[in-house]
Amino acid sequence: FMGEQFGKDSIWETYLGKEVYHTDVNLQATLATKKIPMRSLMNLEVGTTIVFDTSPDDDITVTCQGVTVVKGNIGCVGENVAVLVNKVINKKMRDDS
Repeated sequence: FMGEQFGKDSIWETYLGKEVYHTDVNLQATLATKKIPMRSLMNLEVGTTIVFDTSPDDDITVTCQGVTVVKGNIGCVGENVAVLVNKVINKKMRDDS
């Protein structure tokens, strides 16, 4: 079992550091949120329009496991929806690790 000794184990720390960069993570891009009464939710039908208090130029929030990582603007690349990153959240925290 690696890392069993007391103190700093640089071999184990280096190995884990490299493996973290190869780990897949799920990102979630939230275009907008809105609170509506349950009655309105239950009455939704195909074709119903939900109006949000945002504009197409407003920031999109991208999260990973509920933690905001970046903010950006929605766009497209070819036929794919994309987010142009314009603000990195908690970059200092990631740089310190």
